[in-house]
Amino acid sequence: MSWLKIKDKGVGFYLELAAAVLLVVALIMGSSGGPLLNNTNFGADMIVVVVLAAVLAVAPFFHKFRFWALLPAACSFVALGILFNGGAAVIMDRINNVVYSGGNFDSVVTLFILTAAACLLCIVACFMGTERRSA
Repeated sequence: MSWLKIKDKGVGFYLELAAAVLLVVALIMGSSGGPLLNNTNFGADMIVVVVLAAVLAVAPFFHKFRFWALLPAACSFVALGILFNGGAAVIMDRINNVVYSGGNFDSVVTLFILTAAACLLCIVACFMGTERRSA
């Protein structure tokens, strides 16, 4: 297990892992919970983006690359965009007090919060770096 080199990982690496865990939790909640919009759950696009973000967050274990933190951040922002695209109608229905699109408002807000937290962790991780700097 010496090839993992956990001692060489910086704070940004662990923030990326936490963001990946949040995205996977949001994916599981969105897939197993109530319908997001019009009796549909997450599609293949959200699943692919979240799995790609999780794989890219673990990638610094295997290869050193200066910009690893940027790739999961891009995936997490794409996931936030997909969620915003699907959940905006549910939020507008609640604001306007009509039932047009259907969907579960509470689950949409919860998924927004989890995905936005993952995005914020990714932004901080981009500035922290995935590798520990030697003095």
